[in-house]
Amino acid sequence: MLVAMSSYLMQGWSEGNDISRYNILLSQTFLLAVSGLGLSFLLNENKGARVFFGLGLISITVNMTTLGSLIFSTTQWGSALAHYPSFAKWVAPEFNALMMALLSTLAISAPVAWGSHMVLARRSAHTLSALFLFTNLLLLLPVRESVYVGVVALIAVILPLGLLLRRMSQDSTLRTPEGLFAMATVFVPAGIIVCRSIWLYPVDEILQITLAGTAFIALRFCAQQTEEASFARRWTNLLSFGAALATAIPVAILVERYFSGALALNVLGIVFAGLMLDVSTRCQRPIAAIQLAVVVLAVSNILPVLFVGDMSHAILCILAGLAIIAVSRRHGFLDLMVMGGVTVLVGVGRQILELVQLIDFSNWVTLSVLGGGIIITASMIERHGAFIKMKWDRLVQLAENEHK
Repeated sequence: MLVAMSSYLMQGWSEGNDISRYNILLSQTFLLAVSGLGLSFLLNENKGARVFFGLGLISITVNMTTLGSLIFSTTQWGSALAHYPSFAKWVAPEFNALMMALLSTLAISAPVAWGSHMVLARRSAHTLSALFLFTNLLLLLPVRESVYVGVVALIAVILPLGLLLRRMSQDSTLRTPEGLFAMATVFVPAGIIVCRSIWLYPVDEILQITLAGTAFIALRFCAQQTEEASFARRWTNLLSFGAALATAIPVAILVERYFSGALALNVLGIVFAGLMLDVSTRCQRPIAAIQLAVVVLAVSNILPVLFVGDMSHAILCILAGLAIIAVSRRHGFLDLMVMGGVTVLVGVGRQILELVQLIDFSNWVTLSVLGGGIIITASMIERHGAFIKMKWDRLVQLAENEHK
């Protein structure tokens, strides 16, 4: 039936202009919806009807993508035309014909989207239809610059994710295969926006950050819908590791371009470690993700202090060490706490060494202050040494209990 319908629609495909060819695509969406209605109401065959309605939803996205190309051929918002392949180049002959195509698309797409979602996920049909049409309409925006594409892709993912996450807690049917497919169709336009930009336009660091960050957020949402010990959760976390790295690297490249290479290393560690700590909250055994985050954070902040020695790097190193100590203490990882302490000492030690070089130790005032400081420090250790040792032993005991 599909082959016959497609053969009929393809007759005269090479004739006429791009608008006439687009109208053929639009008529295919209408026929898919009619076929689904016929199977459902005339033959009472709901499974076949769901297939037709699912194809109708995909067809709407194809129509919107093509219509977006037609609009872009006449209007570009801060974008330059690329050298398109012949099959991807669509040109609108005149403005009136383009407006008629837009109105026809909306007139067909709205009822088809609503009817399809009524069949696939009846209780959430209104929400799914609205989100589906919204994300598809984003395909019509005549923007191709990386900044704008990144913002559009981010909106196309974040807004539906937030609304669907709330809706899933109220509608359990969204977790069925039909419901998951219906939700997936909402995100297809975002995938097309991303793929179109990567394929046909230059990709800079800003677009990479936006796309990788969007992918990380989407994977976070997917992980929350799986069982903690499931195979899907493990693969989602593994992909999140790749998304975290893909986000941190272009951020570091931008910092290196506008500031310095040493600071770029700091930023790389901070961004990657922060994202990996977020991944650890979704892991059944978070120790590997936490260890990786801590090691990267420590190394990326220690190396600039050793080779550059700027005050800003020392401050970042001290803050990173304190953050490592806080995270390690929360999870009871004693060895990681020691690494945090070393990181703090490196940051402080470099500044002490520079300060020592400025001090004249042959001066009697310096020697007096130094001797007095040593006496006071020794007195404090003698008075509170037992209490400090007791606190340390208690911390070690808590860490051992955590591991058990």
